[in-house]
Amino acid sequence: MREEVLKRYFEARASVEELESDLAGSREKVSEIEYRLHIVDMDSDFEVKRDHLLKLCDAVLHGELEAESLRIIGDALMMSDHFTWDGDREEVISEVTFCWSAPEINYPLTNESVAMFRRWLLGEESLPKRGRE
Repeated sequence: MREEVLKRYFEARASVEELESDLAGSREKVSEIEYRLHIVDMDSDFEVKRDHLLKLCDAVLHGELEAESLRIIGDALMMSDHFTWDGDREEVISEVTFCWSAPEINYPLTNESVAMFRRWLLGEESLPKRGRE
């Protein structure tokens, strides 16, 4: 996966088909519980907004993107030095990308959970407490 392709998708300069094709083969199974990600960093910073994640949710809900692809995207966003967002102001972005990157401990990546993430991003549903006051 190339971060630049995800950025271009967010900017409407790459199609969902290009994104899906770029994600193929990015997650390699190394052992029964271990995976290796193949991610190529981009050269500049890009600020992720709620609308970008909503675009991904909509692509999944419209059958254009596999829900499991969100795992790779979540990992890429969480580990990237170039994708940024204001975690204090945009806690929902941090929560959604965390859920995507670890569905085995959060929510399985299904149309139902993606619809829930969409409601979180729109502010229609509250984030889970997870030890918050």
